[in-house]
Amino acid sequence: MNDFFILTMSIAKANWDVLAVMLGMPMLTVLGLMIAESLNKK
Repeated sequence: MNDFFILTMSIAKANWDVLAVMLGMPMLTVLGLMIAESLNKK
């Protein structure tokens, strides 16, 4: 039971890491574009 719980948690954490990267990369790209535009306007 305990081993199964640990295994489930490790899989869940791996999936959350993948989700975080998939969601984070577009956000970073948009943020970078916004910063680049604001710098170009100055």
